[in-house]
Amino acid sequence: GWFSRQEESGRRHGFLFWVDDLKDGTLVGEDALGNKYYENKQLLLGRDRWVIYHPRYGMDYDGSLVPAEWFGWLHHKTDKPPTEVAPTSYGWLSGHTENKTGTEEAYVPYSTTKPKIEAWVPPKRI
Repeated sequence: GWFSRQEESGRRHGFLFWVDDLKDGTLVGEDALGNKYYENKQLLLGRDRWVIYHPRYGMDYDGSLVPAEWFGWLHHKTDKPPTEVAPTSYGWLSGHTENKTGTEEAYVPYSTTKPKIEAWVPPKRI
């Protein structure tokens, strides 16, 4: 089933997704990809923070869609979300990219060594 509740007066949101897990929590923030992050401090540690992926991903989402600054908050590496305390920025860091495994854009390394086994090529018929 699918259930969504949003209160106009506050920032409380309730969700029931295909995993049949009813979540009720407060919107903490949103990242550049459009993912929304929620918290409910009354739930058990480890289940009290979650992400709702942007609808454009549908059911085709994975953990690589969560940027590092939000990953740290989701996994209790920090108590303050990136909306309250900006993450440390280093010049050598590249921007966030999602995992492209299984797509046309997946990284495929190439080998510079000669293979030890060569494929058999059948002789041509005359």
